[in-house]
Amino acid sequence: MGGEHGHLTPQEFAKLSRSQRRRYWQKVKQRSLAEQSAQAASGKPPLRSGNTFPWATSGTTKHEVVKAGRGALVSAARRQVCVGWHTLAEAAGLKPDDLSDLARTSILVTVDQAAGPEGVLLSSLVVSSGSAPVPYFNEILGRLGRPSGLRPIELGHVRKIEQARVFAAYAQPPDDGTA
Repeated sequence: MGGEHGHLTPQEFAKLSRSQRRRYWQKVKQRSLAEQSAQAASGKPPLRSGNTFPWATSGTTKHEVVKAGRGALVSAARRQVCVGWHTLAEAAGLKPDDLSDLARTSILVTVDQAAGPEGVLLSSLVVSSGSAPVPYFNEILGRLGRPSGLRPIELGHVRKIEQARVFAAYAQPPDDGTA
């Protein structure tokens, strides 16, 4: 089942219940930590594959990547635009290919957790190529305790509502020179 190291495809992951998803993420994290420990014990330099968390192998911390990503998303919200991972990765000094979907999901969940359970979701501004929604937005919703497991049409509706909330929250009043 799934891709390399037992990672599930988005289609497989979508079929899991919430408790199965939690267990899956716990196992992925345990597997990642075990791989890091084995790599460190071997004395070889760490490998950077698409399935590793770059902040665990590159000298960039997750905190730095999240902070840079949050800054880029706030900037986009103020400009009332959506952005792709090329923008977010560049803000963190990385290449888009340095970040697996697992890492991207983790980054966006951490960004959105700071807003609290009723806060706006900056992750709703992230689009993939062709301005399509990112395939893991449903997972982000679930990990934030928001309704998830939605049909594509429902997910698109939630994303549009969240984008409108983000744009409203970060809208800058027009500078009419009366200040």
